[in-house]
Amino acid sequence: MAYGFVIGKNTYLRNSWNVLDFIIVLSSLVGDSELKLIRLIRVMKPLRTIRRIPTLRKQTEALIESLRGVVNVAALLAFAIFFFGIIGL
Repeated sequence: MAYGFVIGKNTYLRNSWNVLDFIIVLSSLVGDSELKLIRLIRVMKPLRTIRRIPTLRKQTEALIESLRGVVNVAALLAFAIFFFGIIGL
């Protein structure tokens, strides 16, 4: 806010994350029932932290890459439960 709010080079609303924060705060002031969808955008705030810390970004990418293997294991487990369920009947 020391650089200004809207007009200028390094003002508050020139950064897209600050615009997102401003919309979230404004929506919470306007009403509870009208703008519930905008409150869901709060999930995007941790993305700013992930983007700024390189080690956290690498850990997040590794977690996302490992989800493919978890899906394969879950499919194999579902098949095994289905197979043994049929045999059990």
